[in-house]
Amino acid sequence: MPAVPSAVAATGWSSTGFTANWQAVLGAGDYRLDVATSSGFESGTFLPGYADRSVTGLSAALSGLSAPATNYYRVRAVNDSGTSSNSGAMVVSLFSGDIAITNLPLNMSSGNATLEWEYVEGLAYDVYQCDQAFHAGMEWTRLRTVLPSAMSAQTPVELADRRFFQVVPSGKTPENHGAWGMIALPLSPGFTMISPPLRDNGQFNGRLGATLAAVLEGDAVGAKDKVHLFEANEQWRTLYLDETGIWREENGEASSYELPAGTGFFVERQGEEYAELIFQGPVGNDGTQTHQITPGWNLIGLSEGKDLPLKGTLAPANPLGGAWEEVADQIVIQNPDGSWRWLMFVTNWGPAYDGNWFDFSTDQMVPANEAIEPGTAFYYLRRGEETEVEF
Repeated sequence: MPAVPSAVAATGWSSTGFTANWQAVLGAGDYRLDVATSSGFESGTFLPGYADRSVTGLSAALSGLSAPATNYYRVRAVNDSGTSSNSGAMVVSLFSGDIAITNLPLNMSSGNATLEWEYVEGLAYDVYQCDQAFHAGMEWTRLRTVLPSAMSAQTPVELADRRFFQVVPSGKTPENHGAWGMIALPLSPGFTMISPPLRDNGQFNGRLGATLAAVLEGDAVGAKDKVHLFEANEQWRTLYLDETGIWREENGEASSYELPAGTGFFVERQGEEYAELIFQGPVGNDGTQTHQITPGWNLIGLSEGKDLPLKGTLAPANPLGGAWEEVADQIVIQNPDGSWRWLMFVTNWGPAYDGNWFDFSTDQMVPANEAIEPGTAFYYLRRGEETEVEF
């Protein structure tokens, strides 16, 4: 009798099929494959055509299946002396949609993190990463294939200033859906204007607050690091970090503040050295978010992991143009060195200028490829009526 073959993880996953795989057995002429909807392979549970199916190679591609469904396969080796016993069964669960990455806990001391995702039992996953700016043609690099245990689906990854991850069923090509990122933002001593560089629920008693607290310093009386939040009524709201890592309102109560989507804020640091925040979260900018821009000053941060074209992103908000600053919409952006840029939306200057943003800091038109990078926040002075921007 031939030796018993070993069934291995399925590949080529889709919502309608998969490829069953197994290892070669010395001297086997062909193999017999069973695929069923039950792990017991009882009569009546076999997929049509896949009860004792003869296969000459080491794999068999199945198609025409429907998700959601769980299937099991096993294999036997055949030669002139007979047929082996059954291999162990492999389970494959089919489902539609993207793999949902759920968390990326960071270990700052080791320089590593742990990527976690929702998984389906029996399905092998390929983990990809990319350090390029997030865009349609980005080149993903496969790190490894993971077959999750019964309790968790996770794998270690290394920290980086900007890195994106995607998890797909093994054999499937990543398509930029369901990506998760880690992005580092530098913090200078004093005041730094930032926004969450990835999609976040904005909770200061949740992930956003914990990300800030991991780097900033607090005390019991609010004399150390703070954040300053510019609210819709053009009033400032200040939260301070206490010695236990909890964000508190100025009256000392624990804060449950949620930063609205598309909003920036200031971090105030008392220390004299530079620090680095590392954010982690899903990549957004899928057009499902909106941010209201009210007359007067607004503090905005629109990137959720992608480099957004400045002019194109703000165009649907219908910026109000003018020949001088008293009537035109304006943008004020903090540079990394703490200096400032002042932009104005121009009309009535002539064809070479009208309908574009002018940079008073350089006395030049803003380049056509100017981008709102992840983590960038800016003041927007709205001269016209209330409007909104999608991002």
